[in-house]
Amino acid sequence: MTTLFADGIHSVARRSGVLRIALSRTDANGEPQAAGQLLLPEAEAHAFLAVLQEQVAEPTDPNAPSPERSTHLPKQEDDEDIGDLAQ
Repeated sequence: MTTLFADGIHSVARRSGVLRIALSRTDANGEPQAAGQLLLPEAEAHAFLAVLQEQVAEPTDPNAPSPERSTHLPKQEDDEDIGDLAQ
């Protein structure tokens, strides 16, 4: 699994039912640089954004453990348990 750091969105395009979100990050000179692309099925966009908005809106406790997975999205039969990513 690839981890990306992004602090901005460069562009969003919709093609064949997929949102293609070009992510950017600000470099040391304050200039935006390409950070990667997030491909999101258009049909899942509202649920994805709702969960993200809920997580951002909740106050954070730096001592609280991260939740293993969101309770808003049901576990699918083909979901893999990938363990703890904080390494």
